[in-house]
Amino acid sequence: MTGYQLMTQEQRNEWDCLAEKSTHGASMVFTALDGVNLKEYEALAQRLEEENRIESLMDRYGVIAFALCGNRRPVEIMRSAAGFYIGTTTDEGLPLSRESVEYWEDEDQALTALEKGAWTQREDP
Repeated sequence: MTGYQLMTQEQRNEWDCLAEKSTHGASMVFTALDGVNLKEYEALAQRLEEENRIESLMDRYGVIAFALCGNRRPVEIMRSAAGFYIGTTTDEGLPLSRESVEYWEDEDQALTALEKGAWTQREDP
């Protein structure tokens, strides 16, 4: 998703208006302030896109695992005595972190939650 798509409708409308003014200088007045505002919208789009990229990475990688050891570990379905959960493992396949607040009764429920993003990220290790 682009930064432009992540903006509010009002922000997109304003950016579009400023961009149109900047390309039709002969028929529309484009001031220095308009130029500054256009650059600000471009910077906002870049920030939103970067935040979205980071957020999507954290959706696929364990936040708790990263906090514990500084490594990005992919999340996967794991099992414990309490049930199935979303977590990460070490390189040796040992449990490293429990990422989900929830436990599920069966693996299919946990997998569906992971695929749909219908799970809650734990905040504390």
